Amino acid sequence: CGRCKTVAFCSEHCQRAGWKAHKAFCGEQPRRSWKDEYRELQLLRARFDGPEARQAANSSDLTSAFDSARRFVQVWTQPGRAPHLAAGHQAVQQALLLAIPLGTLALWRQLAEGVADRACSGRVS
Repeated sequence: CGRCKTVAFCSEHCQRAGWKAHKAFCGEQPRRSWKDEYRELQLLRARFDGPEARQAANSSDLTSAFDSARRFVQVWTQPGRAPHLAAGHQAVQQALLLAIPLGTLALWRQLAEGVADRACSGRVS
């Protein structure tokens, strides 16, 4: 990318095709290497290891951890990024294994809170 210099494309056509995915991160210099970010995800995974720990976490912590895992996957699997992690890379798979249960639990809690809010306001019969 001529703007941020964090990704490389084989042609202008490929750069245009990859712009939608890259746009959100263009200009954002990687704060750390993928290995450093992966270590952070491992710490998050340890924090939420086990159903009891996930159930005890509040919604904002779940959402924040989910967002960290999602961002890791989006940033490090961008086409043209060097280094680029393939979808099957262990770090990507581990990030997904963290994101799925946390995101699901956060969504269920948000839905439950919404139903409870509507019940309190008399909109649910």
